[in-house]
Amino acid sequence: MASTAQASREETRLAALVIPEFLIDVCQHANPLLAQRPLAVADGVSRREIVVANRAARGVQAGMTPKQARAACPGLVVIARDERAERDATHEILEALESCSPAVEALRPGVYFFDARGLPAGETSAIGAAVALASTLGFRASAAVADDKFTAYCA
Repeated sequence: MASTAQASREETRLAALVIPEFLIDVCQHANPLLAQRPLAVADGVSRREIVVANRAARGVQAGMTPKQARAACPGLVVIARDERAERDATHEILEALESCSPAVEALRPGVYFFDARGLPAGETSAIGAAVALASTLGFRASAAVADDKFTAYCA
């Protein structure tokens, strides 16, 4: 019995594709003029809280109000989340990842998993292809493979 459990554990190989600035990238795709500006994305429902900020938004942290964020970073542009654009981008990414593996899923915007078991080109080629596909779509991503989702995501 233990050998069967061990064999199924060994067969599990999951790849994680992580796009750390997914929300920022989605907003910049919609408005390329924001690419070089300090930018923060606020909760789209109430715009009460910053969700994420780009590197140019020095001193801005998730959880700040837009007023606090603008005080920390003069010239900051704060925009509301565009959940429709996020869903469209996620759909596009998942479709692209299907060329790496037939079993793909989104955990949340910017975090995707696919089954990396027994891929013809091997795991390294699969995650390289996934990062290249994300780049082609305009997203900076990283990827890793592990025996479970948590470890793949952390890697």
